[in-house]
Parts: sequence; C-alpha cells; structure tokens
Amino acid sequence: MDDLRGTGDDLLHAESLAKVVIRKLLNAVFTLVVDRVFRGECFEGWCMSRVLAVAFSFMIFALLVTRFASAQSLCGGTDVWANGTPGLLRFTARRHARDAWSARAQGDLGQAYATWSRAKDRRLTCVRAQQQRQRHYTCTASARPCRASSATLY
Repeated sequence: MDDLRGTGDDLLHAESLAKVVIRKLLNAVFTLVVDRVFRGECFEGWCMSRVLAVAFSFMIFALLVTRFASAQSLCGGTDVWANGTPGLLRFTARRHARDAWSARAQGDLGQAYATWSRAKDRRLTCVRAQQQRQRHYTCTASARPCRASSATLY
C-alpha cells in the first residue's frame, strides 16, 4: 500500500496538471457560451439550458478533480501523539492534549500540519487520576497530521 502513495513532488505535479486541465476546460466552455450567445444561436430556451447544464457540469467536475488531486496523501505517514497537562475538568484536559498534539506536530512536520481538525484518525483518551484528594483528568491525543490543501481553481 505504501508503494501507491505519492511523494509531495508527485502531488504538486498532479495538482498543477489538474489545475491546467480545469482551466482549459472552463475556458473552452466559456468561449462556447459567449460565441453562441453573440452569434444569436442561443436565444431559444432549450439551447441556453443545454449550454448552462454543460457549463455547470464542467464546474462540478473541476471542483471534484481539484479536491481529489489535492486531497491525495496530504497527511503525514505516521501518527503523532502527545500527553496534555492535567485539568480539573475533562474538557480542559482534552483541550490541553489537543494543544500539546498541535505543538508536537508543528515541531515534527511544520506549521502546515499543526491543525487538529485536519488530522486523520483522531483519538483522545482520558483517564481520571485520584491522588491525595486531587481529582484531575489527563488526556492523550493521537492522530495522523494533515496539511491544508493549496488547491484553487485559478
């Protein structure tokens, strides 16, 4: 399975290629629409509806292709985990664990990978410790960090 994953350079090339193809398709559709309208061929309702349906289909296709190309292997290869500092409330301990995870992911892979909400296979496990009349939660966060997509249509 690891052999099928692309490297970062492969992904950037695929993303760039997808952008070029999408740009050319959208340009061709726009040229077709403008050409037909200015020649007066599309003032009938059925022709305009077909042209708009084709244009809409190409735009949906463009969005899907761009998303697919940019979503491929934007994630790190291994999980990052971190222990958070204890908190009196479970909510607080979970936040501490996520913050610790973000700091560790940023240190290991860079700022682009440090966002918890983009990570895959997110897990937060918490235990409640009872030591000398102090009850607190300690949580551990683990996930596979993913970077933001830089895909845009233009």
